[in-house]
Amino acid sequence: MLLALTHTADTFSRAWLVIWLLTTMVTLCLGRVAVFFIMAHMRRAGYQHKRLLLVGDAGVLDTVRERVKGATWSGFDIVGEVALSDVAAIAAFDAQHKPDEVWVGLRMVDHDALDAVMQALSQSVANIRLLPDLHMYQILNHGMSVTLGIPMVDASVSPMHGSSRMIKAALDYGVASLMLLLLAPVLLLTAAAIKLTSPGPVFYKQKRNGWNGDEIWVYKFRTMVLHHEPEGCVTQACPQDARVTPMGRLLRKTSLDELPQFINVLQGRMSIVGPRPHALSHNAAYQKLIPHYALRHKVKPGITGWAQICGYRGRTETLDKMEGRIKHDIYYLEHWSIWLDLKIILLTPLALIQGQNAY
Repeated sequence: MLLALTHTADTFSRAWLVIWLLTTMVTLCLGRVAVFFIMAHMRRAGYQHKRLLLVGDAGVLDTVRERVKGATWSGFDIVGEVALSDVAAIAAFDAQHKPDEVWVGLRMVDHDALDAVMQALSQSVANIRLLPDLHMYQILNHGMSVTLGIPMVDASVSPMHGSSRMIKAALDYGVASLMLLLLAPVLLLTAAAIKLTSPGPVFYKQKRNGWNGDEIWVYKFRTMVLHHEPEGCVTQACPQDARVTPMGRLLRKTSLDELPQFINVLQGRMSIVGPRPHALSHNAAYQKLIPHYALRHKVKPGITGWAQICGYRGRTETLDKMEGRIKHDIYYLEHWSIWLDLKIILLTPLALIQGQNAY
């Protein structure tokens, strides 16, 4: 492709190559859609169904039951449920109904019973799958991985690894470079306005926690008059805060004070999308109050994030507001994809226009 596009090789024309690429992408997408609808039609007509036996306590299997019933296209039909302790019934049901799949739901306290269940199914020709009850824990980016040849269940790992990390980095550096280039006049005018309207530096920098909890410097346009706070204490801005300058109030309302953070992105300290970085003192306090608070540090902090476009922007004067923000941050980590990042980027201007909780 590189040789053809640079005219180093004339075997293929560039026009042919581009047409081939676009046609192939469209055809693959249409092919996948067609296969999905064909399979769904075949399943509705009764073809390729799999009989499923669920083994375990009803509470453990609730999520599985809901997923199966809500995914009729999958072809799974639940033909029976047997308690984990009823080993004789498990063997009898398997021998009589010959299910295609047996899914065994296990709580942490049930692993001693697994040997008896597997013995009861020793002559079964069904596919037997174990379903650990991971919902009793705070699971982040759950899935299976193989490390040193050992299969493992990922209970809490960062979604930023391998190709995902490279794709997100490309998005970060690309968007940050473009925004700094396009907004250069705005940055210069804002810097001049701050300098002319209040004494002090143009930029304000503060230590915050970044990826893996490491301390980083975060840049903003200065929006307050110069003042001194006790060591380790950061007072959040509130409505009619006397410390905020008239120019600073405008910058905060429009979030223009956040623009220097594109420099943080180019430095590799922040991302375009991610959990908003909090002051060190706030982190120390909320880690003691909110379970799983530190999970938000498994990715780089962002200029914008899922919590911000969902209304959790600005001041968090009550614990429930911070809990809501953390809940949305963890949702972002659990469901991260490059498409979710693009969605958040596109929705951010709408959140800024609404201007909620910005003082």
